[in-house]
Amino acid sequence: MNSLAIVHELHKYFLLLTAIEEREKEIIRENTPAPKFNKSVSLRYDWLTLTIKYNNGEMDFYSAYFEATFNISGQTVKFTELHYVPDQAKRKNEILDFLLRHVPKSFDNAMLPNSESLNKETVQYLSIADEIAKQAYLCSSGDDYRPGYFSEISMDDTGIMLNQINHWNSRSIAHKQDYHLRNLEFQISNEIRGEKLPYGADQIGRMMIVFSDRSSNNNKSCGDKIYNEIQIQKAQFERKSN
Repeated sequence: MNSLAIVHELHKYFLLLTAIEEREKEIIRENTPAPKFNKSVSLRYDWLTLTIKYNNGEMDFYSAYFEATFNISGQTVKFTELHYVPDQAKRKNEILDFLLRHVPKSFDNAMLPNSESLNKETVQYLSIADEIAKQAYLCSSGDDYRPGYFSEISMDDTGIMLNQINHWNSRSIAHKQDYHLRNLEFQISNEIRGEKLPYGADQIGRMMIVFSDRSSNNNKSCGDKIYNEIQIQKAQFERKSN
């Protein structure tokens, strides 16, 4: 249930994606200068996605280059689809073979991991994020989350992201007075943030928290629990840091 175990599992796939990225750079270098890549691994409910995007020098715009999707049933990881930009059947078959030979065949987020792949600060931030997010877990309609207490957990070259989203009935004309429109986002940056925080955002160390709740008035209680826990965790972190 805890996000540390899930992130630990995701890190295995991130390492595989790093190997694929390096492999592609070597192939591309043979003919042209290697483009800039960025990569990410995300788990959204039962769907695991490995993505590499590339920049061909046109400002900061990144396009899809590689995307592999897997379905997770229990602990079993089942390959479903590969999107690969280079229009060469041989290269696609080679990379698919490499992917299927090296991808972890199980996703066991129930095990208590050793956290050698993460520093102590990040482990602490994940624990804080869990404490905040679980305030809304099974709290009301639409609050049945996975993985863990979140709708999506992902990691990329910049850090770790955890999202809890409940938009239950928010687009229903028949439920104008009974809906949830709640967003909770955690960004754990690999480096200390230098830029100014977005309006309304909170910060705990290297972790930025963005929370909004525009639910109908009768569905504010779960959001209130989240907001109160954010304040508690901020105060506790500040006391320990002083």
